[in-house]
Amino acid sequence: MREVDLIFRDFLAKLDSLGKGEWVTVYSSKRDDAEWAGFYCALVANDSVESTLSHISWDLSIGNGLPGWSLHYEEGKQVVSYYRHSVDGIQPLVVSRSFYGMKHNYWEISEEFRYYFNLYEDTGNDKFILIDDNGDEEDVAIICDAEIKIRSSHKSMGVF
Repeated sequence: MREVDLIFRDFLAKLDSLGKGEWVTVYSSKRDDAEWAGFYCALVANDSVESTLSHISWDLSIGNGLPGWSLHYEEGKQVVSYYRHSVDGIQPLVVSRSFYGMKHNYWEISEEFRYYFNLYEDTGNDKFILIDDNGDEEDVAIICDAEIKIRSSHKSMGVF
């Protein structure tokens, strides 16, 4: 039987290193017979940061924060509202796509992020590439089933 680290040395070391290297882990999942650990992140609007950091509960769970709508009645009239993100001030950076077992599940990076940096999706290699005005290419995001990493900075991108 494998020894279980009950004080989470490896997890805390990884948590402490987040955002300090060339790559930032924006999603990670490790599951085996003894443990299940994961990272998930979101983009938080500047005016929501203080509120978000003021409590320890989850602000966004995997699968939440996507567009949605509601329907209600006011004075007998139907009112339909569209919500770009279902959680005010918080937007998922990575999105889990699932299709009820009919098609292969996969992960996506936020459309706004991809568009903002004009990233090329290299589907054969599960990564996104920034192509600068000289035609030079640089990997910006790497996606696999258990981990997604985004480069923390680049001269053309600035710092995330």
